[in-house]
Amino acid sequence: IGGGAEAVGTTGVGTAVGYGTYACNASTAIGQDACAANNSTIAIAGYASGSASINIGGTPTAFGSFGNCSIAIGINSSTCTGATYSVAIGTSSKVCASVTRGVAIGHNAITAGFASISIGCAQSCTSYNIAMGLLAKSYCLHGQAYGCQAESCEFGAIAMGRGVVASRCNTLTANQLESCVAGCGLIVKTPDGLNSYRIAVDNSGNITTTLA
Repeated sequence: IGGGAEAVGTTGVGTAVGYGTYACNASTAIGQDACAANNSTIAIAGYASGSASINIGGTPTAFGSFGNCSIAIGINSSTCTGATYSVAIGTSSKVCASVTRGVAIGHNAITAGFASISIGCAQSCTSYNIAMGLLAKSYCLHGQAYGCQAESCEFGAIAMGRGVVASRCNTLTANQLESCVAGCGLIVKTPDGLNSYRIAVDNSGNITTTLA
């Protein structure tokens, strides 16, 4: 439907609605120049070339859903070639090429590693990462960064809070920790691994330890 619209297919004719749209093999393209270029794809004012992928609001040919079974929603959003089972939502959000199960949500959110998540103009640069917050970045395997400009720079390091940089392996780094429940504190394990103790304070501010 529409000037220049084209619907083709060998395994099921596609549906093309709008000027210059193209849909093939049981796919759907809606909106000017929308292109659903693979099996069972959906393109609404965008470009979807990965099998069973969805693109809404992307820029045709330059951005869109290129990975199989992936979703890209937003102007210039993109799940790149090989980014299977991935999701990019937000203007200029991006799941990079060959990334499986990546999630990028928010303006300029970028996910570049397997099974990683970026939310809110954040970057996850390798596999099994989480970065949440404005300009938050997670660089190493299993790293996590939460908060504006928080950074995780070591394996398994967790940065929590604005501007916090976590650079110790498998360690949580924060500006400050507060226990706000009476009688609670920090629980640590003995070197032999047999017992755990709670470190707290009494009413005079003296440090106490109790078996936890």
